[in-house]
Amino acid sequence: MDYLKNLIKRMNELADHNNAKSIDDLIKLLVNREDRYSDDKHIIPVYASRLLLIYKCDGIEVLAKLFGNLEGPIYNNAVLNTIYYASRKEYTYIPFMETPFLPQPVQEKIRKMNMLYDLKYPEITDEMAELSRRKFTDIVLQVKSDYNIFNYFSHFIYMNNIYSVDERFSKDIFNSFREATLQINSRVIQDFKSLLDKNEREESYQTYLGKFPVMLEPLAKEVLTKQKLGLEYITDFVIRKYDNTYIIVEIEKPSTRIFNKNNDFSSEFTHALGQVIDFQEWIESNIAYANRIMPDIITPEGMLIIGRSDNLTNQQIRKLNRLNVNLRGKIKILTFNDILDNAIKLYENIIS
Repeated sequence: MDYLKNLIKRMNELADHNNAKSIDDLIKLLVNREDRYSDDKHIIPVYASRLLLIYKCDGIEVLAKLFGNLEGPIYNNAVLNTIYYASRKEYTYIPFMETPFLPQPVQEKIRKMNMLYDLKYPEITDEMAELSRRKFTDIVLQVKSDYNIFNYFSHFIYMNNIYSVDERFSKDIFNSFREATLQINSRVIQDFKSLLDKNEREESYQTYLGKFPVMLEPLAKEVLTKQKLGLEYITDFVIRKYDNTYIIVEIEKPSTRIFNKNNDFSSEFTHALGQVIDFQEWIESNIAYANRIMPDIITPEGMLIIGRSDNLTNQQIRKLNRLNVNLRGKIKILTFNDILDNAIKLYENIIS
């Protein structure tokens, strides 16, 4: 008990200091396996994870980065439980002893700890709960592509089902997996935002959007990259939607000018728009051939992604919007800011 008492006292002292060093020291205690009693391997990671919530959103960011990178299910389970129950704002009032996955003997020891030690109960704000919910959804999105994440997440479900009778838990898990089918998360959005701030080659943006086609079309069923149209043309993407309609996509760079100095559409913009029109005309003129490589295609919608709207004046934005109205149903013109904004709205709708 003296060992635990001294260790918890040290952890409480660290939690009283809101700085990077105290967070690092708390993480070291969370992952430390040396000189630990058998049941302490449950207690210390849980309490250390809980204490990171004292650092509010910074602590949640730390927990999200830790999950999947710790050794063994006990430590990852402690972290993921903290994120999940913080998303429900339940760590504000639930006593430490009632952490769902802990075995009964360990809970009994924690009851004694509650009487002996000054355990802290971090307050969960609405902002923290929302961030925790986003991070939990991001983890669910990694389950089917990362073997370690899958194993740790399975253990998290198993232990919660054993030690917690909670109908909401099962509903939350099913909802999280359903929402994850669209394959978009905050990290995907943040990486795309960072990419926009760089003056990369056009291929970099094509590669990223090809990896996450949901950013182009939430109902994308199939994406064909660099699809040839005879010997004349090569598209950036051909998107086949779930209703078997198609979108032909042309992508330029974020730095490509949409307007010239006279507020007329630039030559780069006019050329790119002409490319989309050429693609559509070729398909309609060669419909039998097009159907062999793109089944059921008839008259595809066009999409041009070009430039940035945050570089446009209000007059230029109105002019671009008017062109979109005139082209409605035929060609959609989007800036890279539009792609980013649409992805953010989609993600927020998924997790809300």
